[in-house]
Amino acid sequence: MCVVALLLAGFFFAWAGQVWWGMGMAGKRVPQMWAMYITTFVFWIGIGHAGTLISAILYLFARAGARRSTAPPRP
Repeated sequence: MCVVALLLAGFFFAWAGQVWWGMGMAGKRVPQMWAMYITTFVFWIGIGHAGTLISAILYLFARAGARRSTAPPRP
């Protein structure tokens, strides 16, 4: 539990440092500092779109069993 508390404290310290000093703390300067935020935003939007596209393809063409629930059937 102490290890988890230490990791959590380190996380909050790093987060507070970024909020206080900005991306310059990581060596990023204007205008490159926005690249990290834009890149991660686009990456996660792409992941979400890919999941939706794969689900739609499976639904339309395969009616695949991979889309079914893993829960056991109700009696």
